[in-house]
Amino acid sequence: VGDQPPAVALSTNAIAVLPFINSSGNAAYDYLSDGITDNVRDRIAALQELRVMARRSSVQFREEPQNAQEIGRQLGVGRIIEGRFNRMRDRISVSVALVEAASGFQLWSQIYDGPADELMLIEQALVRDLLAQLLPDRVDEPPPVPTQRQVAAHDLILLGRQYEQQVTDEQRVDETKLARAIDYYGQAIAVDPESAEAHARLGKALLYQGNVVEAEPHILKALELDPARGDTFTMLGLYYWVVRETGSGTAYRRAIELSPNDADALSYLASWSWMQGRADEAEELYRRALEVDPLSLVRYADLGYKLAFGGSRDAALTV
Repeated sequence: VGDQPPAVALSTNAIAVLPFINSSGNAAYDYLSDGITDNVRDRIAALQELRVMARRSSVQFREEPQNAQEIGRQLGVGRIIEGRFNRMRDRISVSVALVEAASGFQLWSQIYDGPADELMLIEQALVRDLLAQLLPDRVDEPPPVPTQRQVAAHDLILLGRQYEQQVTDEQRVDETKLARAIDYYGQAIAVDPESAEAHARLGKALLYQGNVVEAEPHILKALELDPARGDTFTMLGLYYWVVRETGSGTAYRRAIELSPNDADALSYLASWSWMQGRADEAEELYRRALEVDPLSLVRYADLGYKLAFGGSRDAALTV
């Protein structure tokens, strides 16, 4: 049938995490369903064994729902993670399912229920069980039980992340939303000064705002508290780039070692490599960024521009 899209080889280790649906009927809880989605994606995207689609590509299926086969075809993934979030008064429920893209069959599903203040514990259990399905041979130490400070900061971080994500999704600086994100991250740090995530996200938001001077200490503090956060090294590389100090390339490479599916880190390192005259490495990195963010116009533009500028006009036109 000539009108059918070409078949795509779907790897079982290629995963898409679709936006969890907020089924509570209250849009005020969108930040929780979105936050759970992003935290699940971030956790599994840090694993070398998996190729996890970037948020920018996965989130598009919130507004334009598709069946599993079509999502698998568009993203080139073999498995899909989908879920629902519900909150009734002081209790929350999160359901998650692992779906085979080629058939649409559920391979595994689970429901997690508990008090609203145990969201972090529910997230930890969800990720642990999900990883057991994705990588059954992998054994990790169980995370420590979160403290009350960590629980309080977690909610504030999710609120801040909601506004920050709206700004980056729109790809323009909405000062009001960015200021709200920065305020929530600041509140999270006030509650839990040892939160590496709060410092990392505040540093990123301040850098995005253009407040480079205030961003630096939070980026460095996040690295001190948790030197295994890939996204913090991405921000460190971007900070070095903005202030024109050496170290961007090293920071980006470390970010990719820790978070191999970070499309931004791959793209930043590609741009840095290109500036160093490493055209072949730049092209490879742009292609890797496109592999994990295949529905992003930005990734196509980056690779197309690189190919066209390098004299490969015909190749650029096919990207």
